[in-house]
Amino acid sequence: KFKYINDTFGHIVGDKVLIIVAKMLKELEDSKVIRYGGDEFIVISYKSLEYVKKFFEKAEEKLQRKSFKYKDIKFKIHFSYGISPFEPNENFNQIVEKVDKQMYLHKQSKR
Repeated sequence: KFKYINDTFGHIVGDKVLIIVAKMLKELEDSKVIRYGGDEFIVISYKSLEYVKKFFEKAEEKLQRKSFKYKDIKFKIHFSYGISPFEPNENFNQIVEKVDKQMYLHKQSKR
């Protein structure tokens, strides 16, 4: 619901939220973080699938415990994600499509 943050608090606050999320994602060792779209990131990691899954689970929990404040309004942020290994025969579009479906399912499970 990133649009809500931008519409309610303004784009400066929205940008700060993106920076917080990007910094958190950069904590994943042996990985590269790329901003893919408005509020979407791609993380390419050389760590094991299990290691990456645990990282994202912990990151999600950490973010859920944290409150943010703009003026007198407190709010929380969360993120949805999909994780998949890059198979040898897949191209970039195929892997993004696969991860995007997983992200959508994760997002639906949180609502």
